[in-house]
Amino acid sequence: MAWAVGRYSKLTLNPADSAGVNRTEEQRMAKGVMGMLAEGWMRSQIRDFAAKQEIVTFKFASSPPQLNTDGEFEQVDILVTKTKMVEGVEKSVELKVEVRSSFNYHSLNNAIFNGFSVLGPYGNSVKPGETLKDIYVFIAIDLHQKAAGDNLIVYTDGTKRFVDYSKTTTSVLLNHTFSISEGKATVRNGFDFVLVGGATADMFNDASLAEPLKKNAGYQNDDFRSIGIPKALDAVSILKRILAT
Repeated sequence: MAWAVGRYSKLTLNPADSAGVNRTEEQRMAKGVMGMLAEGWMRSQIRDFAAKQEIVTFKFASSPPQLNTDGEFEQVDILVTKTKMVEGVEKSVELKVEVRSSFNYHSLNNAIFNGFSVLGPYGNSVKPGETLKDIYVFIAIDLHQKAAGDNLIVYTDGTKRFVDYSKTTTSVLLNHTFSISEGKATVRNGFDFVLVGGATADMFNDASLAEPLKKNAGYQNDDFRSIGIPKALDAVSILKRILAT
Protein backbone atom coordinates (compact mmCIF):
# COMPACT_ATOMS: atom_id res chain seq x y z
CA MET A 1 0.00 0.00 0.00
CA ALA A 2 2.81 2.41 0.88
CA TRP A 3 4.38 1.73 -2.53
CA ALA A 4 1.14 2.64 -4.34
CA VAL A 5 0.65 5.83 -2.32
CA GLY A 6 4.27 6.83 -2.87
CA ARG A 7 4.07 6.30 -6.61
CA TYR A 8 0.76 8.12 -6.84
CA SER A 9 2.18 11.13 -4.97
CA LYS A 10 4.84 11.57 -7.66
CA LEU A 11 2.29 11.96 -10.44
CA THR A 12 0.75 15.19 -11.65
CA LEU A 13 -2.81 14.24 -12.52
CA ASN A 14 -5.48 16.20 -14.32
CA PRO A 15 -8.22 17.32 -11.88
CA ALA A 16 -10.71 15.85 -14.35
CA ASP A 17 -11.13 12.15 -14.98
CA SER A 18 -11.15 10.52 -18.42
CA ALA A 19 -14.79 11.58 -18.75
CA GLY A 20 -13.87 15.23 -18.27
CA VAL A 21 -15.51 15.42 -14.82
CA ASN A 22 -13.63 17.36 -12.13
CA ARG A 23 -12.67 15.46 -8.98
CA THR A 24 -11.54 16.40 -5.49
CA GLU A 25 -8.05 15.45 -4.35
CA GLU A 26 -9.50 12.63 -2.23
CA GLN A 27 -11.46 11.29 -5.20
CA ARG A 28 -8.38 11.39 -7.43
CA MET A 29 -6.30 9.68 -4.78
CA ALA A 30 -8.84 6.92 -4.13
CA LYS A 31 -9.01 5.81 -7.75
CA GLY A 32 -5.38 6.65 -8.45
CA VAL A 33 -4.05 4.51 -5.61
CA MET A 34 -6.36 1.65 -6.56
CA GLY A 35 -5.09 1.90 -10.12
CA MET A 36 -1.51 1.71 -8.86
CA LEU A 37 -2.37 -1.33 -6.77
CA ALA A 38 -3.92 -3.03 -9.81
CA GLU A 39 -0.81 -2.32 -11.90
CA GLY A 40 1.48 -3.57 -9.13
CA TRP A 41 -0.59 -6.73 -8.72
CA MET A 42 -0.48 -7.41 -12.46
CA ARG A 43 3.27 -6.81 -12.57
CA SER A 44 3.77 -9.27 -9.71
CA GLN A 45 1.72 -11.92 -11.53
CA ILE A 46 3.80 -11.56 -14.69
CA ARG A 47 7.03 -11.54 -12.67
CA ASP A 48 6.07 -14.73 -10.82
CA PHE A 49 5.39 -16.60 -14.06
CA ALA A 50 8.46 -15.11 -15.75
CA ALA A 51 10.67 -16.38 -12.91
CA LYS A 52 9.90 -19.92 -14.06
CA GLN A 53 11.37 -19.29 -17.53
CA GLU A 54 14.86 -20.74 -17.95
CA ILE A 55 15.87 -19.43 -21.38
CA VAL A 56 14.65 -15.83 -21.26
CA THR A 57 15.58 -13.03 -18.86
CA PHE A 58 12.79 -10.60 -18.00
CA LYS A 59 13.07 -6.98 -16.85
CA PHE A 60 10.19 -4.74 -15.84
CA ALA A 61 9.78 -0.97 -15.93
CA SER A 62 7.14 1.73 -16.49
CA SER A 63 6.91 5.35 -17.62
CA PRO A 64 4.71 8.17 -16.25
CA PRO A 65 1.99 10.00 -18.23
CA GLN A 66 3.43 12.40 -20.81
CA LEU A 67 3.04 13.64 -24.37
CA ASN A 68 5.48 12.27 -26.92
CA THR A 69 7.06 14.28 -29.75
CA ASP A 70 3.98 13.68 -31.92
CA GLY A 71 1.68 15.17 -29.29
CA GLU A 72 0.21 11.77 -28.44
CA PHE A 73 -0.52 10.63 -24.90
CA GLU A 74 2.20 8.20 -23.86
CA GLN A 75 2.18 6.18 -20.67
CA VAL A 76 3.48 2.66 -20.20
CA ASP A 77 2.01 0.78 -17.25
CA ILE A 78 4.32 -2.21 -17.61
CA LEU A 79 7.29 -2.36 -19.98
CA VAL A 80 8.45 -5.96 -20.30
CA THR A 81 11.91 -6.51 -21.79
CA LYS A 82 12.61 -10.11 -22.79
CA THR A 83 16.23 -11.06 -23.50
CA LYS A 84 17.65 -14.35 -24.75
CA MET A 85 20.64 -15.69 -26.64
CA VAL A 86 20.06 -16.42 -30.34
CA GLU A 87 22.98 -18.14 -32.10
CA GLY A 88 25.38 -16.66 -29.60
CA VAL A 89 23.97 -13.14 -29.88
CA GLU A 90 21.89 -11.50 -27.16
CA LYS A 91 18.51 -10.40 -28.52
CA SER A 92 15.97 -8.24 -26.67
CA VAL A 93 12.31 -7.55 -27.35
CA GLU A 94 10.15 -4.95 -25.60
CA LEU A 95 6.47 -5.38 -24.92
CA LYS A 96 4.25 -2.53 -23.74
CA VAL A 97 1.41 -3.69 -21.50
CA GLU A 98 -1.57 -1.49 -20.63
CA VAL A 99 -3.52 -2.36 -17.49
CA ARG A 100 -7.24 -1.65 -17.73
CA SER A 101 -9.48 -2.19 -14.72
CA SER A 102 -13.14 -1.85 -13.85
CA PHE A 103 -15.13 -2.25 -10.67
CA ASN A 104 -17.82 -4.91 -10.78
CA TYR A 105 -20.81 -3.59 -8.86
CA HIS A 106 -22.72 -6.84 -9.25
CA SER A 107 -21.28 -10.37 -9.26
CA LEU A 108 -18.14 -11.08 -11.26
CA ASN A 109 -20.01 -13.52 -13.50
CA ASN A 110 -22.60 -10.87 -14.27
CA ALA A 111 -19.90 -8.33 -15.03
CA ILE A 112 -18.03 -10.64 -17.40
CA PHE A 113 -20.98 -11.95 -19.37
CA ASN A 114 -23.23 -8.88 -19.30
CA GLY A 115 -21.37 -5.87 -20.55
CA PHE A 116 -17.73 -5.75 -19.43
CA SER A 117 -15.17 -5.34 -22.20
CA VAL A 118 -11.44 -5.14 -22.67
CA LEU A 119 -10.88 -1.43 -23.20
CA GLY A 120 -8.44 -0.34 -25.87
CA PRO A 121 -6.97 3.02 -26.86
CA TYR A 122 -9.12 6.14 -26.77
CA GLY A 123 -8.84 9.89 -26.86
CA ASN A 124 -10.71 12.97 -25.69
CA SER A 125 -10.07 16.56 -24.66
CA VAL A 126 -8.61 15.40 -21.33
CA LYS A 127 -6.51 12.58 -22.73
CA PRO A 128 -5.23 13.31 -26.27
CA GLY A 129 -4.76 10.53 -28.81
CA GLU A 130 -3.34 7.54 -26.99
CA THR A 131 -0.56 5.44 -28.50
CA LEU A 132 -1.45 1.82 -29.20
CA LYS A 133 0.14 -0.66 -26.78
CA ASP A 134 1.14 -4.24 -27.59
CA ILE A 135 -1.05 -5.88 -24.96
CA TYR A 136 -4.12 -4.76 -23.00
CA VAL A 137 -5.00 -6.71 -19.87
CA PHE A 138 -8.33 -6.38 -18.11
CA ILE A 139 -8.66 -6.67 -14.33
CA ALA A 140 -11.96 -6.76 -12.47
CA ILE A 141 -11.84 -5.21 -9.00
CA ASP A 142 -14.34 -6.48 -6.45
CA LEU A 143 -14.70 -4.03 -3.55
CA HIS A 144 -17.27 -6.22 -1.78
CA GLN A 145 -19.37 -3.08 -1.55
CA LYS A 146 -22.52 -5.05 -0.75
CA ALA A 147 -21.14 -5.38 2.78
CA ALA A 148 -21.08 -1.59 3.05
CA GLY A 149 -24.85 -1.34 2.79
CA ASP A 150 -27.06 0.77 0.54
CA ASN A 151 -26.16 4.12 2.08
CA LEU A 152 -23.09 4.47 -0.17
CA ILE A 153 -25.05 4.07 -3.41
CA VAL A 154 -25.20 7.20 -5.58
CA TYR A 155 -28.08 7.54 -8.04
CA THR A 156 -28.30 9.46 -11.30
CA ASP A 157 -31.25 11.51 -10.02
CA GLY A 158 -33.67 11.86 -7.13
CA THR A 159 -35.88 8.98 -8.26
CA LYS A 160 -33.30 6.40 -7.14
CA ARG A 161 -34.13 4.28 -10.17
CA PHE A 162 -30.70 4.21 -11.78
CA VAL A 163 -27.36 3.76 -10.04
CA ASP A 164 -24.48 6.04 -11.02
CA TYR A 165 -21.82 3.33 -10.97
CA SER A 166 -18.84 5.67 -11.34
CA LYS A 167 -19.87 7.88 -8.42
CA THR A 168 -20.93 4.87 -6.37
CA THR A 169 -17.49 3.33 -6.85
CA THR A 170 -15.84 6.53 -5.62
CA SER A 171 -18.22 6.61 -2.66
CA VAL A 172 -17.33 3.02 -1.72
CA LEU A 173 -13.59 3.65 -2.13
CA LEU A 174 -13.69 6.70 0.13
CA ASN A 175 -16.09 5.41 2.77
CA HIS A 176 -15.57 1.64 2.81
CA THR A 177 -12.34 0.52 1.12
CA PHE A 178 -9.82 3.20 2.11
CA SER A 179 -9.21 5.71 4.85
CA ILE A 180 -7.74 8.80 3.19
CA SER A 181 -6.49 11.84 5.06
CA GLU A 182 -3.79 14.45 4.46
CA GLY A 183 -2.28 12.65 1.50
CA LYS A 184 -2.14 9.29 3.25
CA ALA A 185 -4.21 6.19 2.54
CA THR A 186 -4.73 2.95 4.42
CA VAL A 187 -6.90 -0.07 3.68
CA ARG A 188 -10.08 -0.23 5.71
CA ASN A 189 -11.78 -3.24 4.09
CA GLY A 190 -10.44 -5.91 1.76
CA PHE A 191 -10.90 -6.18 -2.00
CA ASP A 192 -9.97 -8.65 -4.74
CA PHE A 193 -8.28 -8.40 -8.13
CA VAL A 194 -9.23 -10.85 -10.88
CA LEU A 195 -7.37 -11.09 -14.18
CA VAL A 196 -10.23 -11.64 -16.60
CA GLY A 197 -8.30 -11.61 -19.87
CA GLY A 198 -7.06 -9.18 -22.47
CA ALA A 199 -6.36 -8.42 -26.10
CA THR A 200 -3.48 -7.63 -28.44
CA ALA A 201 -3.00 -4.51 -30.54
CA ASP A 202 -3.85 -6.48 -33.69
CA MET A 203 -7.18 -7.51 -32.19
CA PHE A 204 -8.19 -3.86 -31.74
CA ASN A 205 -7.54 -3.32 -35.45
CA ASP A 206 -9.83 -6.23 -36.34
CA ALA A 207 -13.31 -4.89 -37.13
CA SER A 208 -14.86 -8.30 -36.42
CA LEU A 209 -13.63 -8.11 -32.81
CA ALA A 210 -13.32 -4.46 -31.81
CA GLU A 211 -16.24 -2.09 -31.67
CA PRO A 212 -15.53 1.62 -32.11
CA LEU A 213 -17.72 3.68 -29.82
CA LYS A 214 -18.15 7.31 -30.80
CA LYS A 215 -18.92 9.75 -27.99
CA ASN A 216 -19.32 6.84 -25.61
CA ALA A 217 -22.07 7.68 -23.11
CA GLY A 218 -20.62 9.06 -19.90
CA TYR A 219 -17.05 9.25 -21.14
CA GLN A 220 -17.18 11.86 -23.94
CA ASN A 221 -14.53 9.96 -25.87
CA ASP A 222 -13.95 10.94 -29.47
CA ASP A 223 -12.86 7.41 -30.32
CA PHE A 224 -13.09 4.43 -28.01
CA ARG A 225 -12.34 0.84 -29.03
CA SER A 226 -13.41 -2.12 -26.96
CA ILE A 227 -13.66 -5.90 -27.29
CA GLY A 228 -16.37 -7.81 -25.48
CA ILE A 229 -15.08 -10.36 -22.99
CA PRO A 230 -16.46 -13.37 -24.96
CA LYS A 231 -14.37 -12.27 -27.99
CA ALA A 232 -11.23 -11.44 -26.01
CA LEU A 233 -8.38 -13.70 -24.87
CA ASP A 234 -8.84 -15.37 -21.49
CA ALA A 235 -6.41 -14.92 -18.60
CA VAL A 236 -4.22 -17.90 -19.48
CA SER A 237 -3.98 -16.91 -23.14
CA ILE A 238 -3.05 -13.29 -22.45
CA LEU A 239 -0.34 -14.36 -19.99
CA LYS A 240 1.06 -16.72 -22.61
CA ARG A 241 1.21 -13.84 -25.10
CA ILE A 242 3.13 -11.70 -22.62
CA LEU A 243 5.58 -14.47 -21.70
CA ALA A 244 6.00 -15.89 -25.21
CA THR A 245 9.63 -16.20 -26.30
